[in-house]
Amino acid sequence: MLDSSGIEVARALSDGDGRFTLRALSAGHYWMRSERIGFRAFVSDTVDLAAEESLEYTLHVEALPIRLETLVVPGRDRCNTNPEQGEQTVVIWDEIRKALAASVWVDEQELFHFRRYMYRRDLNKRRNRKLAEVGATRAGVAEPPYRSVPPEQLASDGYIAEREDGTWYYLPDAHTLRDEDFLDTYCFHVTRDERRRPGQIGLAFEPMSDRELPDVQGAIWLDEESSELRELEVRHTKVPYHVDDARIGGTVRFLMLPSGAWIVRDWQVRTPRIEITEHPRHARGYEAEVKGFTDTGGEIFEVSTSEGASVYSAPVSTIRGHVYDSTSAAYLRGAIATLVGTDFGAVTDDSGRFELTVPLEGEYSLAINHPRLDSLLAPSQVEAMELRRGATTRIEFQIPHVLTSMRRICGSAILDSGSRMVFGVVRESGSGESAGGVTVHAKWQDFRVWGTGVGRPRTSGRDNSRGSGTGLSVSVRDVSEHVATDGSGFYAVCGVPAGRPISLYAENDGGRSREASLLFSEELDDGVLFSWDRPAGAFHDRVYDLSLRAWKVDLTVGYPHLDSEDPATTVLYGVVSDSLSGKPIEGVTVIFNGSRITTTNADGRYEITDVVLREIGDRIEFRRVGYKAESIDLQVETSDQEIMLDVRLSQSDEPDREIK
Repeated sequence: MLDSSGIEVARALSDGDGRFTLRALSAGHYWMRSERIGFRAFVSDTVDLAAEESLEYTLHVEALPIRLETLVVPGRDRCNTNPEQGEQTVVIWDEIRKALAASVWVDEQELFHFRRYMYRRDLNKRRNRKLAEVGATRAGVAEPPYRSVPPEQLASDGYIAEREDGTWYYLPDAHTLRDEDFLDTYCFHVTRDERRRPGQIGLAFEPMSDRELPDVQGAIWLDEESSELRELEVRHTKVPYHVDDARIGGTVRFLMLPSGAWIVRDWQVRTPRIEITEHPRHARGYEAEVKGFTDTGGEIFEVSTSEGASVYSAPVSTIRGHVYDSTSAAYLRGAIATLVGTDFGAVTDDSGRFELTVPLEGEYSLAINHPRLDSLLAPSQVEAMELRRGATTRIEFQIPHVLTSMRRICGSAILDSGSRMVFGVVRESGSGESAGGVTVHAKWQDFRVWGTGVGRPRTSGRDNSRGSGTGLSVSVRDVSEHVATDGSGFYAVCGVPAGRPISLYAENDGGRSREASLLFSEELDDGVLFSWDRPAGAFHDRVYDLSLRAWKVDLTVGYPHLDSEDPATTVLYGVVSDSLSGKPIEGVTVIFNGSRITTTNADGRYEITDVVLREIGDRIEFRRVGYKAESIDLQVETSDQEIMLDVRLSQSDEPDREIK
């Protein structure tokens, strides 16, 4: 809607039925200007609108298509004019302007709910190998998918800024590309690239020759046949240290939704990692070389209306697999499969199966984590894979047998001798972080019995003499082992005998842990006793007479009051139920501070004992296939002995898989 001065006062997109609604702030004479990508604009007759009046008005639009393929690229590429004024650029700019204006309007109206994946990737110098990636999903309606800094800031400071937190490289967004400062300070011309972009036509731009600030040059590309906006390709100029590399820049790709609304589909900024070397013979006294790149960007992978109706879904890659536990000879339930460097994850079901769909492609690694892996001395299982959109990758994980892990840590002799192993992780009491360089002490007694009636030395803590037996001799020797934790807080004590009470504790400058007592049975078995097998609320101060090869005992050091009888520990418990039905949910994975993990039982109950609350706060997560993941931050000022936390989970729109 245009007022009598030709100034726009309202804007709207027509829906699938061609209907639209425009609101004027006051009565007056107005005109309707109809714009559609690929067609010439149409201006209506005068519309008289009275105060408080609602008017039904139909625009009869002449569909006169624009043929961009007929535009001729001039012999001279340079120009010195605003694209709205040049003979060859005005037509293509008008099509670009329509899409950019629609994109800005969509952002301002907050019509859609976006789910996007934001990432930062480190690549090698040749950009053919990914070194690392950190990514996370975001969702919301109030924030546009991609937005640069204000146009006036770019005009005054340039597109590369040195800040306290590093060097920032900016791209122009839809607001900037439509800004008068941008249009008046750049040179525009029509361009084509039949080799790289067949069927497209571009509006190239570059800064005026008198612009001294770090800047950008590039092109905005359209489809020749449909006039639809495709891509913004940018290269940064006047890069610090006089680096000249055409790969430094960025890309923004656009998408028209079925409703006619325009959004940014994905975006990426490619920044260099520059190494400076002193070079006295060089004119500048140094040499600058690009040693690699860091790409920062994002992609919209789901768009829905405010009512929840799906509008757009990006093509996805699918990962399906199983997790098998060799020790228990069964598929593992509740294992967490995570795409390394991202927050995309899934949990295995009762059959050890998982399915993960991600809007990504290329080289990635999938990691499998479960409390049992830690208890079986097995590190996180990680497998590299090549993802392709529209394709399914299948993978099988097999957790090594506990005896394999024991052999790896203690050597083959431990299996032949029938001795046992104690292992675990030592953590700091305040922060819960793993404690490296801590000494773990293990003590027991060695008994040797011989004499009349005893055919061979016995290795038992009981009186094993036969008959009346005379001349019985017993020797008792105190045995102690002292091992240090590695950088991850892990320790292992090998050669622990069966049938002996064992005393175990950790010690460092900050104090010592509580002492744990344990007893291995003499009967051999291939199992392992987990730290959560003790009764609720009990520390490792009970004697277990179980037929096990290894026992995992985690210890905590650095209690603030070493003389106190009990450390300040808490029991965290509650019930997880369905938000709609109120029924308890079995098999929910409950994760406390990323390391303590349990699952809910048939009554939806969970319990985590010996919790040491942190001053900085704690986080507890609830995950289950078919439900939306829930994270809760805990901030408890006092060390309560018990904390009850009941949670209701909402069902996911995708019941067969979970995407965080």
